[in-house]
Amino acid sequence: MTISFPFALILIPYAVILMFFAVFATVNVFHLVGHGADTGVSFVVTFLFLAGAGCVLFFTWQGVRDVDWSTPVSFSIPSLSPGSFGKP
Repeated sequence: MTISFPFALILIPYAVILMFFAVFATVNVFHLVGHGADTGVSFVVTFLFLAGAGCVLFFTWQGVRDVDWSTPVSFSIPSLSPGSFGKP
């Protein structure tokens, strides 16, 4: 049995992860700004967090910008019916 799907389906879980991260980052930054960003350390940590997130997004974009997302991905699943083991 062969399964085939477009390569772009891999972007769906990635987009879900990015949405969760965006919500977490927004709540995190608003909490830091609203409740204790009075020290220089808080500003540095907030900047490092946002800079790190920006770097991850930038390098992800650089890595996937030349990918042909319409390419089908195919793989075979061996049959698990009795008597099919050992047959090509």
